[in-house]
Amino acid sequence: MSSNLFNNALDDIGRARDIVQFSCAVVRHSGMLRDQDEQAAFLQGAAVQFTRHFLPNWEQDIREGESFGYATVSNAVSREPGGQPGMQACRAMAAKVSRSTSALDDVDARALPLLALSFGRYPQLAECRDGTVRIGEFCSDNPAVLRQLDARNLSLLVNGFSKWPDQPGCGDGTFAVGGEVLRRAETEGLSKFNPQNLTNLVNGFSKWPKQAECREATSAIGTEVTYLADRANRLSDFEPQGLANLVNGFSKWPSQAKCRKATSAIGTEVTRLAGRAKRLSDFSPQGLSNLVNGFGKYPEEQDLRQAVADIAAEIVGRAGKLNRFPHQELANLVNGFGKWPEEFDMRHATVAIAGEIVARAKELGGFTDQHLANLANGFSKWPEQTREATVSIAGEVVTRAGELNRFGYQELANLVNSFSKWPDQQKTSEATIAIAGEVVARAGKLKGFANQELANLVNGFSKWPDQASTREAMIAIASEVSRAANRLRGFPGQELAYLINGFSKWPQEPGMRQAAVAIAGEIASRADKIKGFTHQQLAILVNGFSKWPQEERNRQATAAIGGEVLRRADHPSVGLSDFAPLSLANLVNGFSKWPQEPGMRQAAVAMAGEIASRVGKINGFSHQHLAVLVNGFSKWPQEERNRQATVAIGEEVLRRADRPDVGLSDFTAQGLAILVNGFGKWTQEPVCYQALVEIARGLGPTGRRFGAFATPPLAMVANSLARGILQGEEAGEVVEPALLKERLQQLAHYLHYAEDRLQQADVLAIANIFKALSKAQLSDDLGVLAKPGLDRLEALRATP
Repeated sequence: MSSNLFNNALDDIGRARDIVQFSCAVVRHSGMLRDQDEQAAFLQGAAVQFTRHFLPNWEQDIREGESFGYATVSNAVSREPGGQPGMQACRAMAAKVSRSTSALDDVDARALPLLALSFGRYPQLAECRDGTVRIGEFCSDNPAVLRQLDARNLSLLVNGFSKWPDQPGCGDGTFAVGGEVLRRAETEGLSKFNPQNLTNLVNGFSKWPKQAECREATSAIGTEVTYLADRANRLSDFEPQGLANLVNGFSKWPSQAKCRKATSAIGTEVTRLAGRAKRLSDFSPQGLSNLVNGFGKYPEEQDLRQAVADIAAEIVGRAGKLNRFPHQELANLVNGFGKWPEEFDMRHATVAIAGEIVARAKELGGFTDQHLANLANGFSKWPEQTREATVSIAGEVVTRAGELNRFGYQELANLVNSFSKWPDQQKTSEATIAIAGEVVARAGKLKGFANQELANLVNGFSKWPDQASTREAMIAIASEVSRAANRLRGFPGQELAYLINGFSKWPQEPGMRQAAVAIAGEIASRADKIKGFTHQQLAILVNGFSKWPQEERNRQATAAIGGEVLRRADHPSVGLSDFAPLSLANLVNGFSKWPQEPGMRQAAVAMAGEIASRVGKINGFSHQHLAVLVNGFSKWPQEERNRQATVAIGEEVLRRADRPDVGLSDFTAQGLAILVNGFGKWTQEPVCYQALVEIARGLGPTGRRFGAFATPPLAMVANSLARGILQGEEAGEVVEPALLKERLQQLAHYLHYAEDRLQQADVLAIANIFKALSKAQLSDDLGVLAKPGLDRLEALRATP
């Protein structure tokens, strides 16, 4: 039967006398032979005949109004079964069109879309490109011709033009179609456009996202899609791939309300489909990827969050088949899921993809630079469970260290920001150091980094403060910030906080200081706008500025933040109750660097009141938080709230000191010294005095050895022990003063035998040690240390 059809088809096209008969025969028999083995042979034979016998008559036939047949034949033979002969026929047809000047005036308007569609199947051929460009130019110069076309033909034109988005002629043709679509939307609506038409148009328009005609036409289609969604769930008429393409197209204009609304409607449809027995199984990997990528442009939309969660569940369900997903789709999915890091489904799906990336570790060379950056960026949202995958990516980046100059700015920034979540891993460290070298190499081109990208680089590099490469990269970035200080106006609070926090890791570098001062100037200029900053951002800024307290702009900026803290403290129902322990500690520590400033003092007192109000609830504060708070409050010992807060912290320290087998052993030596120094300011308070005694009890040969302390902290400990001794003796105590005196003696003996410690001391440390021994009436110990101490003072005096 099929052989008869084939033979009849060949006979029919062989007898065709003109292009009309030939084209009708080709279309008719191609349809009859569909799904038959002979279809390919028929179309390839037709392509050869078309090229040899009909194309030479193109110019004459179109003058006689016979152009449509050429378009229908080109459309038929250019399909996949047409093979090489079909491609050659299409190439020859495109060459004819590209050389046409006024000839297209005689072409049937309906032929243009079919020709563009045919040529678009071979985007690698220059002739097909040039032929499509010619059609685009013609449509742009003759927009009235577009009114003759129905919805399907308009969409076919755009589909063809979109294969060459870098060609001005294709762009011009698309813009003309966009204008026509917008005209129809405003005059008659888009009800005549079926789902496939709408999808093709949006997909094509999205290739020119900066063009007004494309944006406005897509917005009009967005309105139509929303309308269909509201009409008895008409989005069910769209194929899964169509929905995905629409979302992908709308995502090019995330700020357009109509695009956002249409995307939200599609999100609701995806959730509906996910509720079916087969869930989302009929969506391809690319379709799922496009949906997640598009929905991710609106992370605040609840409907879209649910839709992405449904897609994530689908990915988990396909966990055993992720090896079928192309690299790009995996990267897009992870990048999209990362927009909702708090969601269980997103985490679960990302962990599944991380496992696939580990399995493909030897194939990472096939991932593009952007794929690697997107994967790392997404994995960094769940660092506890994606370490191995990210380390594999870092290893690939290391192998490309000599090719980092081809990486985009955003890719470098995302990689560094991501790797910084695993600063203890060898490969992430090596990769970051390599990227730091690339940033240094681009020192004169850092303006190419967007504000957020610069901030991410600084935040990432700061996790490796001991590396020379990251330091050099940071110096280069700091220079850019200082050079283009006006640029800081475009940085939001989070990015300014990242910058100052990173620069503060190298306080000795002049470039970091200058950049920090520039940021401080920006903050001071925004004094009336910083109420939009989060608590954490304010704390990070103050902590950074405090590294350079001698800078006037830093003082001004910190004073402005102090005023904002006071404003929040006055909130009638919230106050400072929603400040995290770390934020409170950083703010108090920073304000304490300017103890003479009334605003800083008042802000610190307000926070002391908050600490005092959390009595019984500060067990959530870390050891470091407690030490930093006590140190800060001690700068204003005359303040009643500071005293109350320090007493509350003293109670917490005593509670921790009573822990069996642990006591205060998990406090650092620096932290203990700061606590002792702070409690020493309020030795008249029983709790503070007892906390000082308990800390002292754990010092010395049988506890925390004095060798663990730097020399300045040792001097603070000595000074506070002496205060405790005097307070205890004045109160008539015997046991506690004896303990404190014993520890002070042990400290003096340690300094005597560790001679290098006094040789490292500054004038203040030596003075405090001598003063402490004198107050405690430890004359013998003072005599033993007098000579080495005086020798050190003489050496310091003689130093220029």
